[in-house]
Amino acid sequence: MKLVKHNKTVSALAYHLVFCPKYRRNILVDKIKTRAEEIIRNACIEKHINILALNIQPDHVHMLVSAH
Repeated sequence: MKLVKHNKTVSALAYHLVFCPKYRRNILVDKIKTRAEEIIRNACIEKHINILALNIQPDHVHMLVSAH
């Protein structure tokens, strides 16, 4: 996690994000799960976001990220 320094303070921000498919259907399995993880990781690399934790369940995704 990156520490962000301001005048006299230091902060470390982490965001907990949850994504759910419509009606919480169990669609994030097998190839879709693999592809979703690939897309998420590539998007975070492009936006300079650090993934601290990524957990893909069949009906939702949990992410803990650190960003400016």
